[in-house]
Amino acid sequence: MKERSKLNTITEYRSFVQSVTVPDLYLVSNFDDIRSLIESFDVQDTQNKHESYYLLSTSGSEKKKYVLHTSSSIKNATESFLKTHPLNSNDRWWLSLSTHHVAGFSILARSYFANIKPPYEKEFVLNNIIIEQEKISLLSLVPTQIFDIVSKSLKAPTSLKYVFVGGAPLSKGLFLKAKSLGWPIVPCFGATETFAQFSSSSDNSSYSVFDDWSLKTNSENELMVSGPGLYDSEVFPDGKIVKRQSAWCNLKDKVSVEGQKFIFLKRNDDFYKQKGSFKSFSEVLKKFETLCIEFNINPMKVFVVVLEEERSGAGLYLISSDLEASNKILDSLDDLRGVFLFKEISFLKSEIHKPVKAKIEDVLQRTLLFL
Repeated sequence: MKERSKLNTITEYRSFVQSVTVPDLYLVSNFDDIRSLIESFDVQDTQNKHESYYLLSTSGSEKKKYVLHTSSSIKNATESFLKTHPLNSNDRWWLSLSTHHVAGFSILARSYFANIKPPYEKEFVLNNIIIEQEKISLLSLVPTQIFDIVSKSLKAPTSLKYVFVGGAPLSKGLFLKAKSLGWPIVPCFGATETFAQFSSSSDNSSYSVFDDWSLKTNSENELMVSGPGLYDSEVFPDGKIVKRQSAWCNLKDKVSVEGQKFIFLKRNDDFYKQKGSFKSFSEVLKKFETLCIEFNINPMKVFVVVLEEERSGAGLYLISSDLEASNKILDSLDDLRGVFLFKEISFLKSEIHKPVKAKIEDVLQRTLLFL
């Protein structure tokens, strides 16, 4: 079931890329692709104004869109990253994330521009023996995978140098437990628009922006960044292409800024309205994650969504493939209104983002296609 969804997502992405009317737009799915394309356009030659373009799928909670990057923005963003996190010729990444998203694509770009060993491209599994045998020193993971590490009390392989964790905030509890197991965790913050991370954290509290990047906030305390790796255009499913007009990009995250550091507070779309009152979805997720750790529940088998309701405005629901786990969460998490049980839900992690703002029948319609 999971593989089928992954195939559908990639097929949809490839089909969309082929439909976009942008000259020199290329598909990249592995290290050989990026090496041949970047070398052919010689982006290191500043006199050569010819650019190749790459379309990346976003994974935010707003409406679906794609972001167009140039070979120059990719090179610039990657070199900025490498100044902060220098690599050597013996380093090697495991290509653990999909290349149609920026997290996976950036692994290819960093491996190329750092002139390190080509990434290990077999499907990622949390296996210390493979990590040691293949001499993997670099991993890019998401908080759910850190939860798996902690729940199994898995000691870190000795070959690891950095484990970059992004895609969502990493809780303090998971960060400290993973560090105690020896995992060299580096919480990072970035976006598709910035070609992956432009900042890192040493304490999982405040993020330090890379030297080549600048930040500020607008009147709504939303994070705005400017730097060498900003995207070229936004591309929407209807084919509409919107060129970036400003040197600044609004990432729509609420932050507190001090100099070249910031503290993430919440997403701009964090709040949902229930019976006339605004509630914070991020606070719900913190409680949910604490319960998962306490009850040793696999978060790939149960997760929380916000669904629109005609009567109350919105409600919290669980989507789950584990009845026992669902009952434990229901008994402990306030405001939950019900559970949708499915045979397999892991594919939903890429289909539904938090907070989900959709009608219940829409969610049922989408998920039933995969049963």
